Amino acid sequence: MDIFDILKLIVTKIFFTKASIDDIRTTEIRDIEVYFFISLLVILNLIQILYYKDFNILYSLLINLAIFGFFGFFLYFSGQWGLGDSFLLLSLGLLNIFKNIFEILNWLLITFSVGVFFIFFYSVLFVFLLKKYEKLNLFSKISLFISLFFSFLSLYFLFNKMTFNFLISFLILLYVSIPFLKSVKDLMIKRISINKLKEGDVLLDFKVWRGITKKEIEELKRKKIKYVYIKEGVRYAPTFLFTLILIVLEKIFGIVIFDFFPKDFFLI
Repeated sequence: MDIFDILKLIVTKIFFTKASIDDIRTTEIRDIEVYFFISLLVILNLIQILYYKDFNILYSLLINLAIFGFFGFFLYFSGQWGLGDSFLLLSLGLLNIFKNIFEILNWLLITFSVGVFFIFFYSVLFVFLLKKYEKLNLFSKISLFISLFFSFLSLYFLFNKMTFNFLISFLILLYVSIPFLKSVKDLMIKRISINKLKEGDVLLDFKVWRGITKKEIEELKRKKIKYVYIKEGVRYAPTFLFTLILIVLEKIFGIVIFDFFPKDFFLI
C-alpha cells in the first residue's frame, strides 16, 4: 500500500463513520455528503493513476467498481436497501486495494457476512430494548433462541479459524433465523397519521428503499389521505464501518480475520 491507498482509507473511514451516525440518528445519509466523499475518492484514484502513469491501476479500479457497483445497485433496485447503502458499498470499490477478482469477491462475501450478523443482532436489540418480544409468535421466539446459539457458535468458529465449521454453522444461522427476522420486519411497519409523516420516512408501498420527499407529503395531504404505513428497517450503514475496520487490520497490520478463498487463489 502507498500514501494514496492510506489517504483513501482515511477518507472512507470518515465517510463511513459519519454515514453510520446519520443512519442511526435520522435513518438518512445526506446526498451532499455522499457526493463529496465519492468525488474525493475518485480524485485520489485519478491522482494515483497519473502519478504512477500505470493504467493497470485504472483497469483494477474499473473491475472493483463494476463488481461492487453491480451488487450495490442490484440490491437497491430490488428494494433490499437504500441508495446510500449502494454508494457505501461502491466506496469499497473506490479503495481499489483488492488486486484480483478472487480478493474482490472475498471482501464482498465478508461485507455481506458482517451484514448478516449486524442485521441479526440489531433485530435482537430492537425486540428487547423496545419491548417487542411479547409480540413475537411462538415459532419466531424459538427461531430467535436457536439463531442466538448458532450466531455465537459461528463467531466461535470464525475467531478460531475453523473455516468449514464456520460456513456450516453460518448457513444454518441463515436458515433458522428466517422466521424471527420476518417477524421483526413486520414489527418495523407502522401506521401513522399523515401529520406525523416526515421527510425521509419510507412508505411501505415504495418499490425501492428511499425516503419520501416534502413534495410527495404535500401531494398526499392534498389527496386528503389521513394515514399511511411506513417501514423502518435496519440501520445498515455501520456494517460498512465494521468491514472497513477488518480491511485496515488485514491491509495495514497483516491480521487476517477470515478468508472465503484459500490463499492459492490470490496467486493468480
